[in-house]
Amino acid sequence: LHPNGDLETARAAAITDTPFCVSTVSTKSMEAISGVMGQAHRFFQLYLHEDDEFNRSLVKRAEKSGYESIVLTVDGPSIGRRCRSLRNGFAMPEFVNGNFMTEGTSRGEANGGLHKPALKRNLDWGDVDALRTMTRLPIVLKGITHPRDAEVAADHGVEGVVVSNHGGRQLDGVISSIDAISPIREVTDGRIDLILDGGIRTGSDIIKAMCMGAKAVMIGRPYVYGLAVAGSSGVEKVIHDLTDDLKTSMLNAGIARTEDANESYIFRG
Repeated sequence: LHPNGDLETARAAAITDTPFCVSTVSTKSMEAISGVMGQAHRFFQLYLHEDDEFNRSLVKRAEKSGYESIVLTVDGPSIGRRCRSLRNGFAMPEFVNGNFMTEGTSRGEANGGLHKPALKRNLDWGDVDALRTMTRLPIVLKGITHPRDAEVAADHGVEGVVVSNHGGRQLDGVISSIDAISPIREVTDGRIDLILDGGIRTGSDIIKAMCMGAKAVMIGRPYVYGLAVAGSSGVEKVIHDLTDDLKTSMLNAGIARTEDANESYIFRG
């Protein structure tokens, strides 16, 4: 989408003081990304692999690089069947993964210096407990849509969950995150922070999510569109537009502060 990949997004996040969640499969290394973020908040999105030492090394690298929480993805044990990608012969090439390159290895030497761990497909709550032993950073589970899972997550001491269906790209027909968040809020009752991911396109989307219990929202496709068109300045533009639209939506809804947003503003026909 852009020759500089996640570095452009990281620069925009730093300029706009927007938290950035950096993926295990980022196009640049987590250290390089952190290096351009200044004082902006950064989180590391972890995909667990079969190799426990590799998982531990990723977590320790994230801690050393200034990441403030570990966002454990629990809804992506396998890539969903994406028909358009299959028709176009598209697959994510392994060599673009900046975090899997061994030390001192350049892109041109990828075949000889690429660590190729297998994703762990049989995640369970023991993995969450094991992650807790690896780090003192807050742990957030990404990919929760069922209230019972959110309850159990709180019981296991995580600090938050990302209510997400992985952009609707994993399991066809899965519940939308906006429909999932209210039941999750009811059962967790403030024990953990809720973040909504998926379908955020406008400021009114953001305020709806916050009215339904989200402390924050994540954006995916919108910033990627801006990145593809204009690099870091395109991502900045998307963030500024969403922020301005959020303020306008709050004003027109009669909501003075984000903390005043609640479900009384939501009409269900």
